[in-house]
Amino acid sequence: MATSRLLKFPENKIPAKKGKSDPKEKLSKELLQELQKDDAYREFASAEQVYKQIGESLARVRKAKKMSLAHLAQKVGKSEKIILRMEKGEYKQYTLKLLLQLAHVTNSKLQIFFE
Repeated sequence: MATSRLLKFPENKIPAKKGKSDPKEKLSKELLQELQKDDAYREFASAEQVYKQIGESLARVRKAKKMSLAHLAQKVGKSEKIILRMEKGEYKQYTLKLLLQLAHVTNSKLQIFFE
């Protein structure tokens, strides 16, 4: 009696057949190249990168100080959900006051650079 196995791959993780390129991947690369020619898109992508850098830095400092999300949230008067969004780079409503408060609560320095 023969048995068969069904292999399941997560969505968008199906391996491409050998020797053939994935048309979605080619389209994505071409689209990205075209988008990068647009000034507005480059400005948007640059801002998104800043949010991610802030989030990564905040997460790194919080973990180094062994602070929980709840503790940091309580100290700055925000919800845990907001702190998590910050760390993921999804929070877009930063103020200088909030950034200074985060630096103070985590006993770290806030550095802003213009290049």
